[in-house]
Amino acid sequence: MKRSKSGRDTSYRKELKNEMTIRKINSDSRAAKITRYSAAGVLTTLVNYILFWILINVFKLNVNLSNFISVLSAVIFAYVINKTFVFRSKAGGTAGIIKEAAAFFAARGITMLFELLGVFIMFSLLKLDAMLSKISVGFITVALNYILSEHLVFRNAKKGRK
Repeated sequence: MKRSKSGRDTSYRKELKNEMTIRKINSDSRAAKITRYSAAGVLTTLVNYILFWILINVFKLNVNLSNFISVLSAVIFAYVINKTFVFRSKAGGTAGIIKEAAAFFAARGITMLFELLGVFIMFSLLKLDAMLSKISVGFITVALNYILSEHLVFRNAKKGRK
């Protein structure tokens, strides 16, 4: 057993600290929700960007088609992770789930159009690098997605848990 100079078990301290961190992340506080959204966002972004890169570099697809496919795939992934992990929605019944999913996909459809248009303008018209275009537009898209998810799509998630 590893002990510090004071004689206390350091592995117990680490375990306790980890448990407290997990409890904070699992809480429904705004900071915890943003932390979970950030983690989910990183995973969603990886799905989006890695698939985009593979489609243009491995499969040699058109940049705009690759962008469409990667964004659509990321949106589907994002719904599942946001519903279950970030906002912990407990939408009731088939009608509740359909309504929530429709709102999510409508909101993401708006930001998807924004992202498609932004990359098109930056890459096709302004002749900027494809990945630079995607990343630049991505920052604004992430912020818009969070705002729409919290205030439009999953606004009743907390009510559904009660």
